[in-house]
Amino acid sequence: MTTATTTTDTATTVLEWTLPASAGEDMRNQLAKANRKAAKIGQEPYVMTITPAETIRYIEPDGEVWFEQMITVRVTGDVPRVGDYYVAGRVDLDDVAGPVPNLDNGVLTPDEITAVRLDMDCDHCGQNRNRTRVYVLKDASTGRVVQVGTACVELYTGVSISPVDSWHRKMKEDLDAEAAGATYGVRAYLVSDVVKLAAHYIDRHGYVSAREAECERTTSTATLIRSVIDRPTPASRAAMAEQDQATADATIAWAQTLKADTEYGAKVAAIVAQDVCSWSSIGIVASLVISYRRELERRFVEELRRTSKHVGAKDTRYDFGTVRIVDIRVFDNAYGGFSRVKLVDAAGNLIVWKTSTCKFNIGHKANMVAYVKQHSEWQGTKQTDIIRPKFTEA
Repeated sequence: MTTATTTTDTATTVLEWTLPASAGEDMRNQLAKANRKAAKIGQEPYVMTITPAETIRYIEPDGEVWFEQMITVRVTGDVPRVGDYYVAGRVDLDDVAGPVPNLDNGVLTPDEITAVRLDMDCDHCGQNRNRTRVYVLKDASTGRVVQVGTACVELYTGVSISPVDSWHRKMKEDLDAEAAGATYGVRAYLVSDVVKLAAHYIDRHGYVSAREAECERTTSTATLIRSVIDRPTPASRAAMAEQDQATADATIAWAQTLKADTEYGAKVAAIVAQDVCSWSSIGIVASLVISYRRELERRFVEELRRTSKHVGAKDTRYDFGTVRIVDIRVFDNAYGGFSRVKLVDAAGNLIVWKTSTCKFNIGHKANMVAYVKQHSEWQGTKQTDIIRPKFTEA
């Protein structure tokens, strides 16, 4: 979408476009190319500023979301000059219409535009030759407007008009062409849909990051989501529908509170602010589910500091009743590593189990009988360390 060329005064040309954000770099490169040519012919360089514009978002009847982050590209600079004169434009001879004014540099006032003669007469030589164009020039100091033939401009001003005029027009044409060729339409995905699908797969398969998937040669949570979200099937739509919308909203609300002073927080803040994400951002949105659940468990463990007590007798087996896994941490060592699993019973007592194999995920509930290894305390929280637990369905 290209807006009309505007100006602020007789010394400045302003060009403006509203474009997709992806076009910004190409527009900068195109202007840099024009400025290199300007330096060779003694013209002042132009300056480009890019500012955010209103986002475009629309939803197709089939539910597809299209999203475009827009920018306003503004190019400003001095009107091209030959000697002491601004190049206000020119009058071109059309085979059918006759003399046609092309005064697009914004130098002339409305009254001066009205006064432009529609003929091929030259104010320098005073002759009406068989010309195809005459240039309209305005004296930078006196404001006097003259119409001069191409060959006479250099005699009148001391500077050849052809390289200046061709550079300026080509700069605008190239920028317009770049703007016209900008690609619109980025397939986007509702953050709430991604969160609900992530919760669905995490509940059934656990969370698998891209790095873990590569190391273990398995499928990441993000890949599972990508496999269905671009072309939703009845099964995937049902998976999203069965997830609690309130839980998804709580996850997104928590994500909006993350501070942007970390790389993760900055990425999340930028994504959730739009309510939609790109294909490449599906992974980080999916990670919000597990991050939020870990935050809830962290808060819960903090609460355990006030409620947790030692349970069972040391060196005996004890029936803990129904327990729930609230935290799993994996540690490496010389023997292949181990998992530290934190559980909590119905009374709010913290239980710690160190194991080389844990087939459960955070949130899993089961009835447990285990051997009490010792009673310990960590950062002021009483905890019961166990070994050789036996789990049955709760």
